[in-house]
Amino acid sequence: MKKFNSKVNIICLHGALATERQFDSLFLEGSSSFNLSRFTFHGHGGSHEAFTLESLSNQLKEFIASTFKKKEYFILGYSMGGYVAMHALIQNVIDPKGIILVNTKLDWNPVVLQNELHKLNYDKMCEKIPGFIKSLDSLHAPISAIDLLDSTKQFLASLVENRNAFNEGLRNINRPILLSRSELDTFVSAEEYQSLCRISSQFSYCSYMQAKHSFESISIQDLISNISNFIS
Repeated sequence: MKKFNSKVNIICLHGALATERQFDSLFLEGSSSFNLSRFTFHGHGGSHEAFTLESLSNQLKEFIASTFKKKEYFILGYSMGGYVAMHALIQNVIDPKGIILVNTKLDWNPVVLQNELHKLNYDKMCEKIPGFIKSLDSLHAPISAIDLLDSTKQFLASLVENRNAFNEGLRNINRPILLSRSELDTFVSAEEYQSLCRISSQFSYCSYMQAKHSFESISIQDLISNISNFIS
């Protein structure tokens, strides 16, 4: 593992239905090389504060202001966390040296939304994956799983409403962005990322072998290697 003379600051942003604990394995293996920091988004982990794209972007802005002040930093965002980081960058409320996206869906449209809303049906999830529902109740208490799922669906709907401005913003990105994707991810396609690389030289692409969409399926050593290559 590459070590830097002065540790680079990296803010880790978790995905939907998760908390900052999603990065426990990365913190365990990567803290010797990077100065990693994290927080749990509003509406998750028991927080009843508003769970919207703007509120999460503002939360990121406030975290940076209080934690790093004028220090340089990178952002690593998994799935939803990556979208929040990109939105904040497009809105000019943050100024990172670069952003590492991990399995972040950027191309939201009505068809994608309907597919995701179907997957987030509480009754069907209780029937097919009751253990996961129980884990959500435990992880996000006192927020119930059904309330979290409803908030998540509203959040995803807002991405479709915002997509025109967001897509235009992607064309004008002025920071390096690493688009990293799991080889077996059926949600984020290789073409989706590679098309952005053709639009702007600010985007670069890499993949994780034999990994699926879930963060837990990604080799932490592969992730650390991709981070090191990107920030060096």
